[in-house]
Amino acid sequence: MKKKIVLILIIVAIIVVAGILIKNKTKKIEYTISNIEVYKYVKYKNGENFGVIDRDGNTIIEAGYKKIEIPNPEKDLFICYKDEETVEVLNSKKEKLFTQYDKVEPIKIKNIASTLCYEKSVLKYKKGELYGLIDYNGKQITKNEYSLIENLQSTEGKFLVSKNDKFGAINMNGTILVETNYDQVATDEYYLEKTNYVEAGFIVSNTTNDGYRYGYIDCNGKKILNPEFNEIIRIKDEKEIFLIASKNGQYGLYKNGKEIIKPEYQSIIYTENGALIIEKNGQYGIANKKGEIIVEPKYDEIEQNGIYLYAKNSRENNVYDSKGNKQDIGFSKSVFETENSNYKITTLINNNVTYYGIENNQGNTLVENKYNYIEYAFGDYFIVETKDEKYGVINATGRTFIDTKYDLIQKIRNKNILQISSRKNDRIVLYSAKLEELVSMKSAVIQNEDNFVKIYNQKEEVFLDKDGNKIDEKSEIIQNNLKKKLPEKIGNYKKQQITLDDVFYK
Repeated sequence: MKKKIVLILIIVAIIVVAGILIKNKTKKIEYTISNIEVYKYVKYKNGENFGVIDRDGNTIIEAGYKKIEIPNPEKDLFICYKDEETVEVLNSKKEKLFTQYDKVEPIKIKNIASTLCYEKSVLKYKKGELYGLIDYNGKQITKNEYSLIENLQSTEGKFLVSKNDKFGAINMNGTILVETNYDQVATDEYYLEKTNYVEAGFIVSNTTNDGYRYGYIDCNGKKILNPEFNEIIRIKDEKEIFLIASKNGQYGLYKNGKEIIKPEYQSIIYTENGALIIEKNGQYGIANKKGEIIVEPKYDEIEQNGIYLYAKNSRENNVYDSKGNKQDIGFSKSVFETENSNYKITTLINNNVTYYGIENNQGNTLVENKYNYIEYAFGDYFIVETKDEKYGVINATGRTFIDTKYDLIQKIRNKNILQISSRKNDRIVLYSAKLEELVSMKSAVIQNEDNFVKIYNQKEEVFLDKDGNKIDEKSEIIQNNLKKKLPEKIGNYKKQQITLDDVFYK
């Protein structure tokens, strides 16, 4: 009896320890990118040298350096270059930081054109001939064990590292995601708005006598496919890891490493409606992500247009949905999703001219195909263009709400506001989400910010929220937005912008 109790206690202890290890590993894999709420510090130039000022124009670091980088404008930390090799890290008290290292530098994010083009949470340090990571408090995240640390293209928080001429990947926690065993490492560029690039995996490769061979490792560091493929492509809009991969010129589909479609096709193309166009012996068919062939490869050509797939050969032309069901709409008609699931925009080609209409989600025609162009606006409203190239606004039943007499009507990006322009009188008119006229202004400029719109000319300015409600210039929405931007002027200094990521004050 005692032996049984001891055995049970041991098993429970193992489960608890395993749970702790898994939890700790998960914490190390997950990371959060810093959001900048306010530009507290900026660099300024005096003559040929740079210094640092705060948002009120107070001098923080005198202009005595050939170059200064402020990787995180909220942090009291400045990378100051006397020359390319002599680098000092200073705070606002002019104290030298991290002097225990030979060199400390910011890590630039590749292919990002922005004033926030550096890693905002970590720095790299050099000791001897090798590099490691530290945080902004100087806490060591990794040992100096890498001959190279740089950003993995466009994916903030993940780094390409190298040892002994082989490459791997780590994250900003120092967690090894890919061991340094490969000739090349790249991310699959998988992106989610909520988590940024945290869930992006890695396409790795090694060189063989027959060229590169590619494999795949997920965001947690788990090997999904061995490096034995000629090509690997991740389907971008799937949270599950679907990979199209080829061996010896033959393509297949894999889900989380499991073979779903055998590699026996000359090509596999993923379409926006979730289907796969497959090619075998020069003939095309359709498969789904379950690996089922829903239309046999018997067509000379298949292409997606809108929500449907259009297949043709010398004997027949057919239209299919993403499930392989034939659609009785004809080759001249196409259907497109809108942001409102209740409505779809249709096009119909007649005598080589394309006409636009509207239908509901059951496929019933709401507006005949008679317009030169239709664009969904918001709610039940659509912007239309007539044959004589004039614009107006209708609802989903075709009722006119703004007459088709204007030179241009546009929806302001990410706002429920319409902009109406006229060439004759150089006037811009803005309408709200309720199609109420908000502003009518001559020679106006529209400034579209994250949470508001500013319309102004030399005499007046008006501020509107996302739905077109007028707001005061001193409102919290506007003030918070201004803090997140570099002002045009600080004290006696004016903003100088050489490129999108090279901005200073002078």
